[in-house]
This record gives sequence, C-alpha cells and structure tokens, in this order.
Amino acid sequence: LRSGTSHRAAAPPLLVRAWPTAAARARQPSCSSSAVGPPAAAEVDAVDAVDAQAAALALKRAEDREIISIAGPALLNTLMDPFLGVVDTLFVARTCAPVALGAVAASSEIFTLCIAASLALRESASSTLVRLFAQDRREEARSYAARTLQLSLAVGLVLALLIGGPFAAWCVGLMGCPVGSPLHLDALAYGRTRALALPAALALSASEGIFRGMGNTRAPLHAALLASVANLVLDPGLMIWPAKLGVTGAAAATGASQVVARAVLLRALRRDLFSPPTAAPTAAP
Repeated sequence: LRSGTSHRAAAPPLLVRAWPTAAARARQPSCSSSAVGPPAAAEVDAVDAVDAQAAALALKRAEDREIISIAGPALLNTLMDPFLGVVDTLFVARTCAPVALGAVAASSEIFTLCIAASLALRESASSTLVRLFAQDRREEARSYAARTLQLSLAVGLVLALLIGGPFAAWCVGLMGCPVGSPLHLDALAYGRTRALALPAALALSASEGIFRGMGNTRAPLHAALLASVANLVLDPGLMIWPAKLGVTGAAAATGASQVVARAVLLRALRRDLFSPPTAAPTAAP
C-alpha cells in the first residue's frame, strides 16, 4: 500500500500534464494582434517605392500642365499672325479686281520679311528675361525689356521711312511688281499705307518675347485675337463702305489692328512689369 500510494502522489494530474510549460509557450507562434512585431524591411521598401512612384507621377502631370499652359497659347498666337493677311485677301478678292489681289499678296511679303527679321529681338528678349527672372533680378529685367521695346520702335521707324518713302517702288519691285507692271500701283498703295504701322508691328513682336520671358503667353494671344477681330471689322468699313478706299483701306485696317494690339500689350506690360510694387499695408500701433 505504501508503495502504491507514493506512486499515485508522484504522478501529476492530467490537467497539469496537458498544459504547456512557459518555455514551450515561448517557442510557439502567437496569433494575437498584440504580438505582431514591426513590418519587415522588404515591406517598408515596397511602400516607399510606391509612394515615390506616385510622387513622381504627380510631379510629371504638374509639369505637363505647366508646359501646355505656356506652349498652347504661344502656338495659337503663332497661328493667329497670318490671319490678318487672310482677312485682307478675303475682302480684296471679294471686292477688288484680280490684279489688286495679286498686288496685295506680293506687297504683304515685304512685311512678312520685316517681322521675320525682328524675331531676333523677340527670341533674345524671351531667353534673357527668363534667366533674369529666375535669378530674381527684376530691376535688370525691367531695364532690358525697356531697351528691347525702344530698339524695336527705332528699327520699325527706320523701316517705315524706307518702305513708305523713297524705297517703296524698289521694295514692291523686288516682290515682283516693278514699275510698268499692272500690279505696281496697288502694291505701292498697300505697301506705303501699311508701312505706317511698322513701329507698332515690331514693338508688338518684341512685346510677345517679353511676355514669354515672364512666363505669360496668354496676354499676347488675347492681343492677337483682338487684332484679328478689329481687322475683321475695319476691313469692310474702310474698303467697301463708307470709306471705299479699296486696297489702301485693307492696309489701313491691318495697320490699325496692329496698333490696337500693341496698345493692349503696352498696358499689360505697365501693369505686370513696369509698375512699381505696392507696399504692404502696415498694422496700426
């Protein structure tokens, strides 16, 4: 009996034998949420890569929108420039003889060459002002823009005196309308009248470069649209009724529309570039 009793007392209960020890519990994985440790390094790297990719995509979309906002109006403005000649051609073809249409086409090439020659002012103003504004040298940018406008007006005035004065016959002859040609008189009238607006036309081209250097291509587009509408309205009034000036009226309408566009851009330049910065209001003591 003594041996049997001691044997039963030494044996642990069934419940105690089935419950794992502390060391065994430590070796077994736990399923509770409180026992979840920090994420692995691979998971952190994957999340960072996704965030970096999303940030790069957002930056690319922002850059694309900025490029479109600058290049879109500039492209439309370039397409609007020939519209003045198209309107003149349309009304001349409808109301004048075919000889006048040929004269206007030949004489218009003179002013196309003048504008093309002035592109150096526009492109140099654009690139130089971008650099100056990027370096926060606003006063130098103002001075450069003012000199560009003065130079464009001076060059336009010289060309106006040459084309509208003693060299008018030679210029239209160079375009295929020499003295004795049936196109000569109409080409001469169109060239001399439109030459009066050459200072405004070249200053308009230079102003477009200044605005591009400022990152604003909408203002030149608005001015070009206004010039096209003005030319479209003035052409029938000066050519047909009540002025009845014919080819001379077409040239006057084109020149007047360029003067209007130049005045609009000059006002915008005074507001955005040449006006002194307004001082911030100080708080009352």
